[in-house]
Amino acid sequence: MSRAEHPLHRPDRPHERLKRERRRAAPKADKKGGSKAGAIGNGAGRVGWVALAFSLGLLGLGARLYTLQVTQHSQYAVQSASNFQRDEVIRALRGEIRTRDGVLLATNRLAVDLVYTGRRVSERAEAIPAWDKIIYLAGIKPEALQDGQPREPDFKKETETVLARNVPQEKLAALYEYTVLIPSLELRERVERIYPEGKMAAHLLGYVQEANDRQVKEDGYTVGDLVGRSGLEYSLQKTLEGKNGVLRREVTATGRPSPSA
Repeated sequence: MSRAEHPLHRPDRPHERLKRERRRAAPKADKKGGSKAGAIGNGAGRVGWVALAFSLGLLGLGARLYTLQVTQHSQYAVQSASNFQRDEVIRALRGEIRTRDGVLLATNRLAVDLVYTGRRVSERAEAIPAWDKIIYLAGIKPEALQDGQPREPDFKKETETVLARNVPQEKLAALYEYTVLIPSLELRERVERIYPEGKMAAHLLGYVQEANDRQVKEDGYTVGDLVGRSGLEYSLQKTLEGKNGVLRREVTATGRPSPSA
């Protein structure tokens, strides 16, 4: 007996066939209950957000490059030049004080100090070349040493350690030969005030000291400038002090003057 001849068979009606076809055509639900079309839509949304974030990142990078290359070009050009250039202060000689008949009461002399600027932690275990000879030539005292080596500066209080002051002139040439290739050691010149007549008219002349932190910050002095504290040295400060100059020199990566300078 065919299906059409079965007593319980009813011929399909047009609207029932249409419903069955629509059900077949509808997308099957995924395991989470969403349709394939919904999954595709969510994926496209995530791609769009990633593309937007990437575009914003490129935009920010472009803005930063514009700032560095155009807006702040001159500032960074100066900093770049400073990597191989160093400004050194040419100390002005303080004016002399003489009596009416020409007797010299106060003048200056050039003094040279041996200064230690410190080393990296990884370099401190290495011995400084010819260190024993440097100690002898400069006359370094034990209080400037620690375990036989230069005392490391306490950068909270100081930027360097003065190992020896007033190195004798006759030993400077030999000392320079040993220190010139050591970046952490430097022979530094400074102006020292002397009084050839000793204590003569000392109460009238007064004395000088190096400028303190307040004077450097507020009064425009440079570290190492001599400032009168009493007597004529104090009252004639503006007349005697002079004006410092600046020497711009090319230096190597270690901070030493370049051979071509």
